[in-house]
Amino acid sequence: MSTLKNAWLRRLFRWHSWLGLLTGVPLLLLGLSGAGLVFKPELDRLLVPRVAPPPAGRAPVPLDSLYRLVGRRYPALKRMAIVGFPQRVGESYEFRLYGNDGNPNTYDLASVWVDPYSGRVLQEGPNTGLAGGALNWLLQFHFCFQLGMGGVLLTALLGLAMLASVFTGVVVYRKHLGKVLTLRAPLRRHNWRVLASDLHRYVGTWALLLNALICFTGFWMNLFGFDPAAWRAQTRPAPPNQLMARSVDELLATARAAYPALVPTRIRLPTQPGGAPFEVDGVVPGHALPWGASAAVEVDPTTGRVRAVRRAWAAAGPAQWEALMGPLHFGTFGGMPMRVLYVVVGLTPGLLALTGFALWYRRWLRPAGAAQSGRQGP
Repeated sequence: MSTLKNAWLRRLFRWHSWLGLLTGVPLLLLGLSGAGLVFKPELDRLLVPRVAPPPAGRAPVPLDSLYRLVGRRYPALKRMAIVGFPQRVGESYEFRLYGNDGNPNTYDLASVWVDPYSGRVLQEGPNTGLAGGALNWLLQFHFCFQLGMGGVLLTALLGLAMLASVFTGVVVYRKHLGKVLTLRAPLRRHNWRVLASDLHRYVGTWALLLNALICFTGFWMNLFGFDPAAWRAQTRPAPPNQLMARSVDELLATARAAYPALVPTRIRLPTQPGGAPFEVDGVVPGHALPWGASAAVEVDPTTGRVRAVRRAWAAAGPAQWEALMGPLHFGTFGGMPMRVLYVVVGLTPGLLALTGFALWYRRWLRPAGAAQSGRQGP
């Protein structure tokens, strides 16, 4: 029985090693990019194009005019959204554009920043390049490695691989977990090999639960990469825009009246008839649960009537589950301490990859090299 158990553990250790070797570099890139995205809202305010203070008494350009300006500038979109709002003087609107060139190997997002007082386009470009914003490029890289649907599928598979690595690591190092968590296992510094082994054990143990959570939520959000219908949809180019007849400002006023407490974070703007509704997504202050602040108002762009008011905390279980994925993946709950923790844990896949490679090198390459040296010696 003991022999079978040891053989099974050795097999798990080999799986753990190969999972780490095969996925180490891409997981390192995902960890670094994810750590940078935790503070995307704050960094956006520093990096987005600035506008000059408006003359005294000048009113902002109506949102409807900006919607039509962008719709004319980009005449074939699946939809668009306003994802950045001027909170103070000098800030601009950010539009996110959802295109489709019919090639599933590209993900056709673009960003446009517009002066709220003059309607002048300040910066624009696809999110595959820096013209679309450095952080938007980073977000799309984190989402699909800039590889389109293939990248979506790849990141989902990497999430599964990391979960498998966590599971095999727990089994292989199960006798050490308690000692590491209670700080009864010293961090030895005899040489780089021993230090790498202890660091791998320490980092993997302390970051275990949060790494598993981040990888699972990332896998879940990219689950559509396995859906053949999603792939087929990417082969159909976006048709010419047919913008809403009703004013964006009118529809926004209707949404605000339906839910005055909602603080908008995104306005979804239809560009095709019969497609998605006009929708205002936002947060409602005062909810402690990760998904509790999420809410939305849908307005029919044709009739101007409210279709639905959604509150995540009052939704059915599946809707609450979906609303939970984003906050748990990016750490947008629990305030600044939680976000700092997510940044630190987001860097651990890189350290685990480096220390894991050092352990693999010691175990598999060094003995072969030593044996070869022995054969060639006098």
